[in-house]
Amino acid sequence: MRFTTELLAIGLALIDVTSSQGLNTTTELANLEHYWSYGRSAPVYPTPQTAGRGEWATAYAKAKPLVSQMTDFEKNNITYGQASTTGCSGLSGTVPRLGFPGLCLADSGNGVRATDGVNGYPPGASWNEGLAYQRALYMGEEFKNKGVSVALGPVVGPLGKFARGGRNWEGFSNDPYLSGKLVYETVMGMEKNVMSCVKHFIANEQETNRIPPALIPGALNQSLSFNIDPKTEHELYIWPFQDAIRAGAASVMCAYARFNNSYGCQNSYSMNGVLKSELGFEGFVVSG
Repeated sequence: MRFTTELLAIGLALIDVTSSQGLNTTTELANLEHYWSYGRSAPVYPTPQTAGRGEWATAYAKAKPLVSQMTDFEKNNITYGQASTTGCSGLSGTVPRLGFPGLCLADSGNGVRATDGVNGYPPGASWNEGLAYQRALYMGEEFKNKGVSVALGPVVGPLGKFARGGRNWEGFSNDPYLSGKLVYETVMGMEKNVMSCVKHFIANEQETNRIPPALIPGALNQSLSFNIDPKTEHELYIWPFQDAIRAGAASVMCAYARFNNSYGCQNSYSMNGVLKSELGFEGFVVSG
C-alpha cells in the first residue's frame, strides 16, 4: 500500500498519541483502521427533494395521494426489505387497508432466477442496440408474468476494472460509452413491463471482501473501499448510470462495498451529491 507523505505523517502522529496513552498494539491498530476507513468521503446534505419532473410527473401524481393516507408506521414498513418464500429475491412491506400490495424484487439482469418456465438469457455484451432492446423487452415480459415488480438489473457496476472480476459478465462492456448505449436500450425495453433496478452504484468492482466478514470475531470494517478521484469517477464509472437514468430507470441499487471509504448505501456524496443532484434521479434506491 502506498501512502502520501501527509497521510503517513498523520498515521505516525496517531501512533504516538495512542502509545502515549498506554494502549496496546491491538487497540492502536484498531484506531488506525477506524481512521483510515471512515469519514473520508465529503458529506453532502440535505438530501435533495425530488419533484416529479418530466415523465415522472404521472407517477408522482399517483403516489402523493396514496402516501398522504399512510401512517408513519406504514411509510416505514414499505421501505423495509423482507425475506420471501414465493420466489422473489425480496419483498417490500404492504399496506392492505389502502390496497398497496408491496413490491416483489427479483434477480437478475440476465433473466428470472430460481423459477421454471423462463429463459436463461445470454450476457448483454454486444454492439447491437436493437438486439439489446429486444432482449430486455422479452426478459421484462417474463419477469412480469412471474409476478415480479422490480427486476434487479441491468448491471453497469462493475464496469470491469479487473479483467478477472467475478461479475463482469453481468454487465455490457468495460467501455463506459458502449455500456451506456446498451444499458439505455435495456432499460427502455425492460420498463415496458417491469421496473428496472440498475446496479451497483458506484464502483462495485470486486466481490472479495465487498462486505464485512461477519463470522470473523472482532471484524469491524473490513469491506474494501474503491477510492476514485472525481475525474475518473465521472468519465468512467458514472457514465453508464447517467444513460440508464436518462432512459427512465425506476430504481438504482447502491453498492455493497465502500466508495472513498464511506459505505455505498450511506455515502451522502454519491447518493445526494451525484445520483440525486448531478444526475437528477427521481426514483428509489435499493440497498445492496
